[in-house]
Amino acid sequence: MVLKVTLQYVRTKLRRGTAINYFNCTILAEGIAIGHTIGLDDLKVNNLDKADYILVADDLSPIDTISVPFHKIKGLILKFAGPTSHAVILAKSLGIPVLLSSRIIDMKYKDIILDAFSGACIINPNKSSLIKAHEKEKKYKEEQKKIKENTVGIQKTFDNQSIKVMANVGSLKELDELDFNYIDGIGVFRTEFLFINHPTPPTEESHCLIYADVAKRLAGKPLIIRTFDIGGDKCTKFMNHPYEENPFLGYRAIRMLDTKRGQEIFKDQIKGALRASIYGNISIMVPMISHVEQLRFVKNLFEECKKELEQNGILYNHVELGIMIEIPSSCLIADQLATEADFFSIGTNDLTQYTLAVDRQNSYINNLYQEMHPSIIKLMKMVADAALKNNKWVGICGELASNTLALPILIGLGINELSMNPYSTPTIKSMINNMSYKECKIILNTLLNYATIEEIHTYLNDYTVRKENILVN
Repeated sequence: MVLKVTLQYVRTKLRRGTAINYFNCTILAEGIAIGHTIGLDDLKVNNLDKADYILVADDLSPIDTISVPFHKIKGLILKFAGPTSHAVILAKSLGIPVLLSSRIIDMKYKDIILDAFSGACIINPNKSSLIKAHEKEKKYKEEQKKIKENTVGIQKTFDNQSIKVMANVGSLKELDELDFNYIDGIGVFRTEFLFINHPTPPTEESHCLIYADVAKRLAGKPLIIRTFDIGGDKCTKFMNHPYEENPFLGYRAIRMLDTKRGQEIFKDQIKGALRASIYGNISIMVPMISHVEQLRFVKNLFEECKKELEQNGILYNHVELGIMIEIPSSCLIADQLATEADFFSIGTNDLTQYTLAVDRQNSYINNLYQEMHPSIIKLMKMVADAALKNNKWVGICGELASNTLALPILIGLGINELSMNPYSTPTIKSMINNMSYKECKIILNTLLNYATIEEIHTYLNDYTVRKENILVN
């Protein structure tokens, strides 16, 4: 299908904690977009084919993405974003192909094909190229449909290790796109959309209504609600966000619980989730934990919320309270945290960013952002071992969860749950069925001895080729 669209060149700045947007709207392109994977390369411009509805921007902040009509967008080209920036993650969750380019050219009034499989942006396509693009898109959709039909329910390795494959969701729009039959639950329900661009914080009642609706749709499958991670680049109208030189390392998430107002906003969210728990299988997890004291403080607030509901005669079911592991310090004290938390969810996007000191949204240093860096694998193993030792389950909820090359590492770690953009779930589920937990443990132990990312990639690529040859034969 060919759509005519209005595109926006968007420039976004952060100044004094507030996103300031500059928009120039213009008709840019019509055409088709193919695939849902990210093409990470410079723009390759050929006199070939065409794309559906392409949005071209320097970058999009989380606040920008709320106002962008993603239901109309069929492709996204970003100049300064990184592979795990918020706009890219959102686009992937909606099945929108993305190209990250260090060069954005003037594409006004051009017909375009955005092919995220090959990392190509093809301008002024001829009829033959357009037909080929449609055929490629059709073949891809047929393959995905076939994979989905064979991966209903929780998957197991062929030596009987069960792994849930869940979806990350960050808006009601994404929720409406979900096919609940082909996911094992929602592993991260990001709740910032309830706070951003609203004059007041959401009430306990509004939290309850939204979470109850999601829980009902899941029909008993897990719903893991992540408490608000506002601050950084996700500022609100009702909080007094201070000017910060390094907002991503600053006053955000549970660090806002140092005030009475912050605690009240947090408790409204917790009580709303507790009330909604009677409608499904709900858990709560808290981001940005770096100290045991923080977790204990959160647990005290959690108990206060339960007592307040009980005093008012309001029912709730048992709700697990887990934490995100996304800061190196939390990996190093995972043993202690595991005695306090009900579960862990490793957020590899921020964990990689903070461990390697690489801004994950900075296109100039994309090559240094390495989710399979030896240090990241070692930190994840520390967390997984601590969880196993304390009989707690552990999940992965960063982009690494959908990385097919990394899957042997994650299985070898003994990860119980993988949460990712929903368009990646069928592929990961189908791969789990063809893998061995014991073999993956051997692979992991081998990789732990490697010093470079090149060695790790080479080993995993060779393993993938051998595996494919075995399956074909």
